Amino acid sequence: MTRNSNTSLPRREFFGRVTAFGAAAACGTALPALADSNSVNASTFKTHLGESFYLTGEESEVRVKLASSDAQRHDPGRPFHVRQDPFSLIFHAPRGTEFNDQMCQIQHPELGLIEAFVSAVDRSKRNVKLQAVFG
Repeated sequence: MTRNSNTSLPRREFFGRVTAFGAAAACGTALPALADSNSVNASTFKTHLGESFYLTGEESEVRVKLASSDAQRHDPGRPFHVRQDPFSLIFHAPRGTEFNDQMCQIQHPELGLIEAFVSAVDRSKRNVKLQAVFG
């Protein structure tokens, strides 16, 4: 896994996370399960606006802040086999973050792990905006 120095975790934080997962595994404590993306919606994330999340993909791992959780307009003509309550999340990553569009695990202490495709949608002088779309 290639890491950019702007996106990698600080050494102390990395070892803290590894130690916590190792201790949980040694004690027989279940690690966060991968949640079904159909079990979450825009409201699930609204209560976590401004909180830190971790995005982990094949090419990068970055700590981000959840900036918005927006439900998309309901389309009554939407086929029954696709998600009926689509929504998107916008995360703010640190300025200079190198991030390629990719499948990621979105991790949060309360919500666990959720998989989604994440894309960089805006790069400004202040931060990089990343978007995950569900549905």
